[in-house]
Amino acid sequence: MDISTENLEKVNSDGGIFYVFSHEQSEMLLAGSSIDSEVPKYLDALSGKWSTIKKDDLIRLALQKNNYTRNRWVGLFVAYHDDAYRRVDLQMGRCRDCDWAGWIGTPLSYELYIFNPKEASRLFDDAKKMKPLCCPKCDGKLDKHAIWTESG
Repeated sequence: MDISTENLEKVNSDGGIFYVFSHEQSEMLLAGSSIDSEVPKYLDALSGKWSTIKKDDLIRLALQKNNYTRNRWVGLFVAYHDDAYRRVDLQMGRCRDCDWAGWIGTPLSYELYIFNPKEASRLFDDAKKMKPLCCPKCDGKLDKHAIWTESG
C-alpha cells in the first residue's frame, strides 16, 4: 500500500520540513508501505521503539526528505511540546528522586540536526533552551533533558 504525503501533516519546525504520521499510518509504514511510491530507509531502528511508545498521542513517527538525506525518506520521532512538533531521540531515562524509569524524548541529540549542517549548532543550542519535563511519577528531576516522557 502506498501512503501519499498529501494525507500527512506537513510540519516546518526545528529548521526543516517533515511529515508527521498518525498512529494508523505509522503502523502501515512500519509494516512495509511505501510513501509516494518510495520505501523509506532505516526504519528498523525506529520499529522496536515504536512498539513501546505507540500508545501516546504526544509522540509520533515522522519522515523527512531533503538534499542532506540524498532525497531519500529518513524516519525520526517527534514529540508535541510547547505547541509544536519537535525532533526527539528516544532514550531510557531515570528519575533522580524516585524509582521511575522509562522512555523519554530528548531534543539534545546532535544527530537530530545534521540534516541541516549550516544550522545544526544553532538548532542544538535552541533545543537546550526547551523547558525540560519533570518525572511523571514524583515531579522530580530526570537524569536527561526530556521534552516527552512515557507515562508513569
